Amino acid sequence: MIVGYLHFTIAAHDKPPRRRVHYDHQPESNSFWELHLQSFSLNSSAVLADSIRLPRLSDSAADVIRIFGGVLLVSMLAQFVVRLPFTPVPFTGQTLGVLLCASSLGTRRGTIALAVYLLLGAVGIPVLADGQSGMSHFAGNTAGYLLAYPFAAALVGAMAEKGWDRTPAKTAFSMTLGTILIL
Repeated sequence: MIVGYLHFTIAAHDKPPRRRVHYDHQPESNSFWELHLQSFSLNSSAVLADSIRLPRLSDSAADVIRIFGGVLLVSMLAQFVVRLPFTPVPFTGQTLGVLLCASSLGTRRGTIALAVYLLLGAVGIPVLADGQSGMSHFAGNTAGYLLAYPFAAALVGAMAEKGWDRTPAKTAFSMTLGTILIL
């Protein structure tokens, strides 16, 4: 016999309360398994990353994984490069990566992810645009853009935590502000 039901609980943690959906399957034998599917948060301060539950990990370990996922996202999008003859600074997917990372991770995790991204690029790991790295990028034409990334992440992440990522119009507005800050 399969018994299924849905119920909602409020998590009592140091993080914002979340709505959880549980589905329990109980065959007639004594075996039991439970699948937890977490839906979007009831609290407006939660961001997309808070809706992804990583089982058997502490909150800190899950945050580290989310942060490095953001670094990976920005690193991958940085490899999309369009060079134009009238500017020494190429158009890249980095800005999109910064905005998506910040919007999905929030202020604290987004800012940390972008700081780690810049640190990796500075120490020689080829994560910057076109697979480049090194301190020379932090002193040349691209320095201002790169150093603005954590600030843009803080702005867009804070707006996402306040619910500015819930509709397309609000998302476009918050990401436009983040882009202006980068430029």
